[in-house]
Amino acid sequence: MVSMSIPAYMRHTALTILFLLATVNFARTTLNVIESSKRLENTEAGVTALQEEKALLEEELVYKKTEEYVEQEARNKLGFVRPGEEVFVTSKILGSTSHNEEVLASSEDYSNLKLWMELFF
Repeated sequence: MVSMSIPAYMRHTALTILFLLATVNFARTTLNVIESSKRLENTEAGVTALQEEKALLEEELVYKKTEEYVEQEARNKLGFVRPGEEVFVTSKILGSTSHNEEVLASSEDYSNLKLWMELFF
């Protein structure tokens, strides 16, 4: 009977090639794990930032639902005043006046209704 044994140098060569393939595969897997870990950290940081932004927006929403905010906006943007208060109209410090300020400055006796009509028509 003829025995077919593989020479020792071929076995060592085959084992070395298998070891190198295993090492390359392990290195590739390790790099993929590291990249996935970095992506996870970036995503978690993004989630944290969005949660902080959400909290700030919720605080702003709560404030904007208050009577104080509504009154402030009515005074600043619509020119509303409390009974007994006087309104002083001035031009901008650095620049020309806008159309609405010119209308307010040109007539002292405009009522709120007339001002609204002028604003929309």
